[in-house]
Amino acid sequence: MKSLILLLIIFIFAASQESNLIWQHPIPQSNSIYGCRIKENGVINFFCSNASILTWTSGEWSIDPIGDKEYLGETQFCDRQNCFAFCDNSILSTPNGGDSWFEIHQFGTEVEIRKDLFFVDENTGWCLYGYFDMMGMTDVLTLARTEDRGGSWTILID
Repeated sequence: MKSLILLLIIFIFAASQESNLIWQHPIPQSNSIYGCRIKENGVINFFCSNASILTWTSGEWSIDPIGDKEYLGETQFCDRQNCFAFCDNSILSTPNGGDSWFEIHQFGTEVEIRKDLFFVDENTGWCLYGYFDMMGMTDVLTLARTEDRGGSWTILID
């Protein structure tokens, strides 16, 4: 009983204190975040679903688009500089921590499902992607592998 009363007193005290938290999030920002990178200089990049990079630098937010892309999906950093990402119907790569992006693979228009992307280093990676069947009920998935930074892909499972 004493524990319950003590817990109640602590709760009432905590609830009555004024919070010093301030909403720092840029508004509106209704994107999913698919990746985050903290650079050595303290800059933080968030990779957002609307193909933009949300950056926090010295107390300021900025939003930068990734080229003319509309959708950003899974992102995979394999080291501090090299990142790969699903973007629209392609895979993008950055060799410089997200400062510039290059399209390394373009899928056909049938790719509607971008499931996962995994790179162990800047050259070797796997990609799981697919599409819905004619009835739109089942997804047909393909697993592919690259050993040349996405220049060519070998289908492992189709």
